[in-house]
Amino acid sequence: MLERSVGGNTILVFRDGKEVLEKRDKLLAYLGVDGIIRIRENEYREIDTAKKYFAHFNLECTNHEVDKKYIFGKIIRAGSYNVTNGMEILPLISLENAYTVKCLDAKNYLTYKDITPEYFLYSLPSIQNVNELKSIIFARYSESLPNLSKEEIEKLGVGYTLLGFEK
Repeated sequence: MLERSVGGNTILVFRDGKEVLEKRDKLLAYLGVDGIIRIRENEYREIDTAKKYFAHFNLECTNHEVDKKYIFGKIIRAGSYNVTNGMEILPLISLENAYTVKCLDAKNYLTYKDITPEYFLYSLPSIQNVNELKSIIFARYSESLPNLSKEEIEKLGVGYTLLGFEK
């Protein structure tokens, strides 16, 4: 498994026109959720809550757990993590008008050959097949893990989470 930090116990949040470094545990308790699922701003605009469900893909694995509650954090400035030296720049996220979801299913360490058309039923319009998934995963993670090659990113596979929108 690839080691990659996600800020430890801190989250950089954009609130009231300012960047605020929040303690993760306190923020999650305040929001009444178990975690934050970070989504790039351009992908966030594609989310269709009328579908009732949402399929989310991560690099390699996901830490989402079935029956846990999450909130989508819109990434408004990407962060990065250098796997060689451990240096991290936290992404800046917005929780304004965020969606709350419940994890219904989670699968880890899927190869691209494992991905069948059913995985895309509730995915973003821009992710409807394996080639589009590879392209999006590479776009996301070549930015946040800049010292990994396209081949290294692809070899890691994906994690999959099926989420249901909370009312």
